[in-house]
Amino acid sequence: MSPQSAFENSGPAVAHLIMIIYNGNLETLKTNRETYALPQTK
Repeated sequence: MSPQSAFENSGPAVAHLIMIIYNGNLETLKTNRETYALPQTK
């Protein structure tokens, strides 16, 4: 098995992991923005 074929075989799993990290970071950013905005809106 060449490194390229190994990378292609792991592609879907890597893409899935990236999406999990990306979505998790978006949720964290949204939560932080809401948390930081609370004192400013009062």
